[in-house]
Amino acid sequence: MAAANGTIRFVKTDNSTAAGRVVGMAHDDGNYTRHLHLSTITVSTGQRVSRGQTIAYSGASAHGSDRGVGPHVHTSLWLSTGSPTNFRATVDFENHVGDATNPNPPDQEVDEVFIANVRGNWYLVVPQGTGKPRAVVLGGESNAGASGIPVLNFSWDPSINALRAAVDGIG
Repeated sequence: MAAANGTIRFVKTDNSTAAGRVVGMAHDDGNYTRHLHLSTITVSTGQRVSRGQTIAYSGASAHGSDRGVGPHVHTSLWLSTGSPTNFRATVDFENHVGDATNPNPPDQEVDEVFIANVRGNWYLVVPQGTGKPRAVVLGGESNAGASGIPVLNFSWDPSINALRAAVDGIG
């Protein structure tokens, strides 16, 4: 999803390089984000997008394969620049979106429900006011994807550990 309102500046739809499929976006606030290893891209260069709009889907594209790396989205953030001119100038994303004890800054609370698929174990993740979200076990093959609620798949150990730190009730 788009992190802010802005314009898509770069789209790479093939998986030939280490970055795989890529979307680059200039935000209206002067920042720039780039998302790598995508499976499907839903936007085009020059397109205006709104915060929360789907721009692509997570994947594992890289090195000429759709399974070149483990499934995840690699996100880079450049502050106060409309383009990624210096790759060493990216910032630690967690410093700008919150952390495990405060997943969203108080002025940016998101009351979104989503389904987490953690290696075949399905959880409905629901907000709990200003506290950590809570996960409710849905069970095995729950047909959760047909519900219309966003499904996030977790299979990479570091992303599973981050989810467990941010959400109560993930086994």
